[in-house]
Order: sequence, then C-alpha cells, then structure tokens
Amino acid sequence: MPHFSYDIELEQEEAFVLELILSYQGLRKSEIVDTIDSTLRTDEILFQLLNQELIFEHEDGSFRVRPEALRSVIAYLEKFRLVW
Repeated sequence: MPHFSYDIELEQEEAFVLELILSYQGLRKSEIVDTIDSTLRTDEILFQLLNQELIFEHEDGSFRVRPEALRSVIAYLEKFRLVW
C-alpha cells in the first residue's frame, strides 16, 4: 500500500469543518452552512479543503475525507486536539 503524505495548512475554522466532516463521515454543504452560519465562508472553506485534496464530493452530494488523506488528516487534527 503506497504511503501518501499531505502537507496540511488550514485556518482554525477550516480545521473545524474538516473535523466535522471526519466525525460525521460526510456532510452536505447545507449542513456545514447551518453549523458555521455563512454560505460564503463555507464556499471558501470547501474550496480550500478540496484544493488541498483532503476531501471529495461524493455522488450523494456530501463531502467526505479522501481515504488516501485519512491518516494525514487524523494526525493533523490530533496535533491541534480536535480529535483524539
């Protein structure tokens, strides 16, 4: 199995949304908007997470953590004590 390493650089709110997506195993954009109360900010956050290839949009419309990025995402979030 190949080892992928991701250089993750996120702002606090982006890391929070990534943690939510990881915890719920997928969230729709509307659910993220409801959580952070900003459509514009949600678009920016999703763009950042998609651009860093940490998440993908599933065919059901939800955003999920990329399987190949999972280890890096968990390590990053543990470092900031967002998951343990």
